[in-house]
Amino acid sequence: EQPIASEVHGTFGRVRAEDAMALALIMSELIQNAAEHALRETGGLLRISAHREHAPEGDVLEVSICDDGTGLPSGFRPSMAGLGTQIVVSLVSDLRGVIRWEENHPRGTCVRFSARLRPLDSADE
Repeated sequence: EQPIASEVHGTFGRVRAEDAMALALIMSELIQNAAEHALRETGGLLRISAHREHAPEGDVLEVSICDDGTGLPSGFRPSMAGLGTQIVVSLVSDLRGVIRWEENHPRGTCVRFSARLRPLDSADE
């Protein structure tokens, strides 16, 4: 019921369908968590940024989703979180990436993850 503003910086670029599906599920869950848990009562700002580095063995995509909401609950551990968070961790791992939850200063949470994208085939272009 509170207003949530958003900012999007960067781009994901072109990705293979299987990587796009995993990225869409990851992003959907993380954005939903921020809106539902961090910004529900106070509203605020949600910043999404993406940066892609080219590499011969597959581009690396770095994504951050940061809010200025209530912050992480005391003692938060992704391995002990709900099913949605566990699925996100698994999908990031499938993309040969890593994910971490951090405090956003002066308040809120930043979730940062990386993904090593599969190279596009000529059929994907």
